[in-house]
Amino acid sequence: MLAVAKDTKSHEDVCTGFIIAILTEPDNAAKHYRHLAFIAKDGLHFVLAELTRLVLDKFLKLKDPVRNQVLWFTKEMIRNQVPNIDGLCWILMRQIAGGDVNQKNLWLADSLMDIYMENRAWAGKISVFY
Repeated sequence: MLAVAKDTKSHEDVCTGFIIAILTEPDNAAKHYRHLAFIAKDGLHFVLAELTRLVLDKFLKLKDPVRNQVLWFTKEMIRNQVPNIDGLCWILMRQIAGGDVNQKNLWLADSLMDIYMENRAWAGKISVFY
């Protein structure tokens, strides 16, 4: 915890470590998310920026378990009302290829719909959805 308070670079390094842990250790993701939320000094702004960059640049190249974790992470941030999470949701929706009925594409569309249905009150406030 001392490393987080040290300087901005240390804070970003620790947050990056938690992002990696959340995406690669599904069994411990909830614990890692709690720790990340506790130590993040910027309201998860850095975390959201990194996750957005990852989805924009690499989502289609990620392994299935990591894709699952990206959606789990997104759902947790929606539940915790992280500011500007709607931008990440928009980018995730843009990963759905129109007219493509392969299994991964349908899974992504279905998973995002499930997240939005679970968080209907939040989704109703977001201009992207209407």
